[in-house]
Amino acid sequence: MGQHVEADVRFSDIFDGELLLKEGSIKIGMNPDQAGPYRLLLGALTGCFHSTFLDVAVKKRLTFKSVRYHLEGEKRDEVPQTLKVLHLTIEVDGADNHTQILRCFELAEKYCSIYTTLSHVAQLSYEVSFI
Repeated sequence: MGQHVEADVRFSDIFDGELLLKEGSIKIGMNPDQAGPYRLLLGALTGCFHSTFLDVAVKKRLTFKSVRYHLEGEKRDEVPQTLKVLHLTIEVDGADNHTQILRCFELAEKYCSIYTTLSHVAQLSYEVSFI
């Protein structure tokens, strides 16, 4: 049997809601202090991708100071407007072994479940630079 997933989300009578987490909550909507649907999706992708990358980097005992992700893409014009392309620009600061860090990202691409799910509807790509 697969791993159980669930979420609690509350909305008012307009597009103004909240994703309720045991750690706190995230406001959902279109106002400046709220996350819209695609920003939530990109956040979920980045969280999964980075978590998978970290799992591999820790096993390989690699060190770095920080990782920054910038995601940019395009939605299709047809309805439903699924993602067409999405590119992740990744900056790694203070990496001790560039070759092995790149290998960790290759494995994250292969094993991140959200990356794999989105790759069924969109052309996904990434590039890594070291600072």
